[in-house]
Amino acid sequence: MSDQPSLESMLREIEAIAAQLEQQTLSLEESLALYQRGAALVEQSRALLDHAALRLREIRGE
Repeated sequence: MSDQPSLESMLREIEAIAAQLEQQTLSLEESLALYQRGAALVEQSRALLDHAALRLREIRGE
């Protein structure tokens, strides 16, 4: 198995980041760093979902 976090754990982290950003108590640098981390997690999540969709198409013979 790969060392990549699960989709569920990435979504939990994205939700936690969003909650932190909504509080508006962070400095600009902290907010930017969190936003960057969140954007990377969203991209990883999309890639994981795209890969799963491809596997499903292969399984169905499409």
